[in-house]
Amino acid sequence: MIDLIAHAPAGACLALVGHNPTLSMVADVLVHGPSPSCRIGLRTGEAAVLELADPADPIGSATLLGLLRLDD
Repeated sequence: MIDLIAHAPAGACLALVGHNPTLSMVADVLVHGPSPSCRIGLRTGEAAVLELADPADPIGSATLLGLLRLDD
């Protein structure tokens, strides 16, 4: 998934869809970089909105803009 992000066209808007715990771990790595613990825990039906500072090297370059719960 990280490779897909790194190879996306400049300025692309991506929607990554998946299941936990993998999707929470991907979001956490994008925001915090490699870590033994996951600090972003997405709930069922929740989406994380991220902005990448460096899409070509996305690990640790994202800012978590917010979490959206689809049933709220």
